[in-house]
Amino acid sequence: METDSRGVARVVGGATLLSREFIESAHVAIRPHVRETPLEPSPYLTELTGAEVFLKLENYQVTGSFKARGAMHKLTRLDAEARGRGVICASSGNHGAAVAYGAQKLGLASTVCVPEYASSTKVDVIRRFGAEVQFFGDDCVKTEGYARKVGQERGLTYVSPYNDVDVAAGQGTIGVELSAQLDGMDVVFIALGGRRVDRWRGSISECDVGKDRDRRLLSRKVAGDACMSRGGGNHRCSVWRNAL
Repeated sequence: METDSRGVARVVGGATLLSREFIESAHVAIRPHVRETPLEPSPYLTELTGAEVFLKLENYQVTGSFKARGAMHKLTRLDAEARGRGVICASSGNHGAAVAYGAQKLGLASTVCVPEYASSTKVDVIRRFGAEVQFFGDDCVKTEGYARKVGQERGLTYVSPYNDVDVAAGQGTIGVELSAQLDGMDVVFIALGGRRVDRWRGSISECDVGKDRDRRLLSRKVAGDACMSRGGGNHRCSVWRNAL
């Protein structure tokens, strides 16, 4: 992860963890622009597992995924000069919509580079938020390289979907909400549906599970899930109580 000299991150066991204070400040910064998503009990999973299971419904977020949190936080931290130049990102959909939404909210120009296979529905959402859309490449790595190149040429700030401490802190605000919404959590499960979501995992653990070392935080991907390679799918995490 790209870091800076602010002292907001540390490496533990090979993972980059952000400070609780930094994540809480991100929560305050993005509060006017994003939703506090509901944490709902799941009767079906509760009956299936014998534990109390709750779902954190990030699919109810302003752009339909948790990505709005990280993008919004990154954009709020740009100085006036960077805001005046505008921003650029690479995305197959959700991150692009998040950057476009945040840019529209703050009055910034935005460019979103998407791979050629990008969903037309998601591209329409990005455009509705006022972003310029450019198509390039048949996989996300090529698209990201292209976006970075265009950003350098045009003087735009590149907003990474994962490799940025400001973005990761924004995603970690889910942990702030979980702490306030439910006491006595034993396990938090996070479904992996995008590149380097382990950064999101680390941020949540610092803000929530990190307070109580008896809690566990687990991340899993679904075998054969297309969202791992193409960034789709719903974004939720589940919380189990009385599970240990």
